[in-house]
Amino acid sequence: MFSLNVSTGALVDASFRGVRFDCLKSVDSAQRDQALHEYPYKDGADVEDLGRKARKVSLSAMFWGKDYPRRLRELVAALDAAGPGELVHPVFGSMPQAQVLDYQISHDADAPDSCTVDINWVEATPGNPFFAAGAALPQVEAISSLVDKLRQTAGEAFSKAQGAANWRLDRQVDLGPLPALKTAAALPSATLADWKALRRRLENLPATVRQNIAPLAAGASLSVWADDQRRIDAILQLQVSTKLAAAAAGIFQSEAQKPTLTPPALEQIAGDVRASLQATIDQWRAGMASADAYPVVDGLRTLGLQVQQSAAALIAAKPPLLKRKVEAACNLRQLAHLWYGDSQRADELLRLNPQLSQPNHLTPGTLVYGYAR
Repeated sequence: MFSLNVSTGALVDASFRGVRFDCLKSVDSAQRDQALHEYPYKDGADVEDLGRKARKVSLSAMFWGKDYPRRLRELVAALDAAGPGELVHPVFGSMPQAQVLDYQISHDADAPDSCTVDINWVEATPGNPFFAAGAALPQVEAISSLVDKLRQTAGEAFSKAQGAANWRLDRQVDLGPLPALKTAAALPSATLADWKALRRRLENLPATVRQNIAPLAAGASLSVWADDQRRIDAILQLQVSTKLAAAAAGIFQSEAQKPTLTPPALEQIAGDVRASLQATIDQWRAGMASADAYPVVDGLRTLGLQVQQSAAALIAAKPPLLKRKVEAACNLRQLAHLWYGDSQRADELLRLNPQLSQPNHLTPGTLVYGYAR
């Protein structure tokens, strides 16, 4: 099955088993199976529709740049893995069960440092519709995968920088496992207040850890303290921003299944994550050598884009938000029935209008936010 992205007109990053690639061309095909019942001395036939056959997807991927062999190897490993995996189509979205049929890698002498890969998949699960309402956002899995990869890359760069594991004052610095935090995404229906509480707790993490690893002797020589502090601040800030991104991905996933947040709330969550990622980028550029910082910074920029696209997809899926005047004295349940023919949407109106001091006693002329449909 595919998730519905066509109605919003938004394209997504193509990927297979979490490995992203640039797509040059897509060809999607499907056939229906029939049984023909023919009879002697009678023209024509009775045609019995036996259902759609497995959908087929053909994509042309392109890799270029000095590091294209590494990215190509990652995709080939994903293609060679046994069994079906998730294919994210650039137009139609997620196909959770896609089985690789074959692929072909082409290199051309006239196009150095690049190659194209033509890949064919077939739908591996019967009975799934082409468009699935409430399907997972394809960016959410990409965010989770990128967070794990970023932490690994950052850890390698952190170890390579040295100085951070030993303060050169004969004191070992053990950052240890960071405390387990209950994210807003773990709540039944995350609210903006839950997100703000989580963000405050995470933002206080670097200061808390830094207090526990301060040098022992106040009068000790701190000739390398500034460099070490910048490195440790950078790795702590990366922990904060990636945890925020992972929590945001969880909230977005829940929002795709059961919408509860308003468009401004989604914008704030995405903005908070991007601001934290930018702070991390600044600290890595200041505290690490350029060669070590570049892969981490590049990954952080990509992560910020994924978070922004996830929020934008959720906002685009919602109807336009309008401000209307209440015409007669009523309550939110009556207003929901008047506007939508569904009094159960009173809870939705209450979430969209936290400024209402008396939601059960609305007076004529009161301005109330509500979706267009």
